[in-house]
Amino acid sequence: MQLVRHHTDQGNYMALVVKTGRKYYHLLYVGRPRLKRVSLKEARYFTDFGEATQKQVRQFNRIARKFGATKRIA
Repeated sequence: MQLVRHHTDQGNYMALVVKTGRKYYHLLYVGRPRLKRVSLKEARYFTDFGEATQKQVRQFNRIARKFGATKRIA
């Protein structure tokens, strides 16, 4: 999974790119329990931080479980 910073109108958010589809990226933001679909055109607003480590993936999963998600991402 790829770790990116997504610059939006609301601010900058750290996110994991869980899946890259034909039209959308599926992102898991820090502090949000659900996946968010983002158009592939939004990639120009991504700052790439490379491949996420296992520790970072565990942190994202822990945050998602804290906010009510029951399914682990990785």
